[in-house]
Amino acid sequence: MAPAMEAEVAENSGLATVRCGEPSSDLWFVGPGQQNGAAQLQLDLMNVDSLAASVDISLITDAGAVQAGNLTGITVPPHQTVTESLSSAAGKSSVVAIGVHTSAGRVAADVSAGPSHGLPTNWLPSAAAPATQLVIPGVPGSSQAAGLFLAVPGAANAKVSVLAITSQGHYQPFGAQSIELPGESASYMALTPLGGTAAALQITANVPVVASVLVPGSGVGAATTATGPISEQAVVAGNTSGSGLAVSVVLSAPATAARVRLTEIANANPAGANPAGANSAGANPAGPSSGSQVLTVQAGHTLMAPVTPPPGTKPGTAFAIVITPLAGSGPLYAARVETQNQTTIVSIIPAISALTTISLPPVRDSYDAISP
Repeated sequence: MAPAMEAEVAENSGLATVRCGEPSSDLWFVGPGQQNGAAQLQLDLMNVDSLAASVDISLITDAGAVQAGNLTGITVPPHQTVTESLSSAAGKSSVVAIGVHTSAGRVAADVSAGPSHGLPTNWLPSAAAPATQLVIPGVPGSSQAAGLFLAVPGAANAKVSVLAITSQGHYQPFGAQSIELPGESASYMALTPLGGTAAALQITANVPVVASVLVPGSGVGAATTATGPISEQAVVAGNTSGSGLAVSVVLSAPATAARVRLTEIANANPAGANPAGANSAGANPAGPSSGSQVLTVQAGHTLMAPVTPPPGTKPGTAFAIVITPLAGSGPLYAARVETQNQTTIVSIIPAISALTTISLPPVRDSYDAISP
């Protein structure tokens, strides 16, 4: 239940990095539609269990909820992958929210978005479950405005406020005015460059919402999405420097200050060893570390920290980063940002907790069954 394992897969060019996610019965993705460059939308459903899974897909665009009979009752056989094209169902939308729900079994899912067939695609990271309080880490400083994607899965109307947590403190990108969205709708809003500094977005709503940010870059751009605060540690396995690539970690402490240790680990197997032709990297935090640094993030601030590969790492070889909040730290949110030639955002990986210990409550005068 606590493997502390993390893996990512990237194309050979270093683009289109995706984090390998965990199977679940309820997953969400939100990102651009055709009007924002994603002419092609593809959903991959993977069943890693020995029982068949039955999947229903809910699709919400800026035109409202999409009703399509082919989005329900999708059977994913054991140990197989089913691919669904969502391009026609999404229509000419500017934003698309995709809910993956199982009535039997569980699946892992990935969504790829691209401008058209044959051109580079980008992966949309799995978003945090709909909630009234969300934090999106890893919005890098950019001369171009990023885009905020919001979706309201429920029927009630939403009032949403957005607060940017920057290196200079708090900033309201939309002023004091709330964003109002009808129920079962999705919306896109352009963000100002936030003063050219890295940031996290803190989103507060009266009803549960789903949110992500798309930063201009190659293809449709690089996406980051809402995550939870880091517990114990987080691991980003596939980081590559050299040939113009640079790696940074964006750390945000929305409430109280945080002290963080960043540890670089040389991967045991070099990237590019995947016979399928993709570069893959996995990291176990128990492995040997090659260097670390301790940083302090002020309360209500964001810190962007450059990260260098461990000594002796060959250029172009992936290495891992372990992000560990130290004792007494407040809630910490983080993401890894990879850039090309200091200007183009190549990929963003929101940092997810990689637990080594899970504490279970004691059983007191009751019998409970817990199933994955």
